[in-house]
Amino acid sequence: VITRINYGQDINISGLAGAVSLAGSDDGLWSVDGGNWQLAAGLINYSNVTLHLNEEVTSVSYVEGQNYALSTKEGLQYHCAVTVFATPLDELNITFTPPVSIPSRRLQHTFTTFVRGFLNP
Repeated sequence: VITRINYGQDINISGLAGAVSLAGSDDGLWSVDGGNWQLAAGLINYSNVTLHLNEEVTSVSYVEGQNYALSTKEGLQYHCAVTVFATPLDELNITFTPPVSIPSRRLQHTFTTFVRGFLNP
């Protein structure tokens, strides 16, 4: 169950977002020796998938026998059985064939800066 927390009249975020915003505020933190990025990299390597970064997908089409064809802004085309988009689809300009229904929603963009330092008494 996600509750809503109202912080004044300008900001209204979900309880989940509020809890995530507290990450790093207690002493029960953990990390991976050498960097937390190794967790995601290990999952990708274990899954035996191909990861394409920094390529803008412009269209996704269903193709009989090949499952899906992805076209990119750079003019490349990929054929795949499974595609994962790790971003809100309503903020992208991707054409889907056949069309898919993407419900409209209102997003609150939040920017965070983490500063690490030592107190100088």
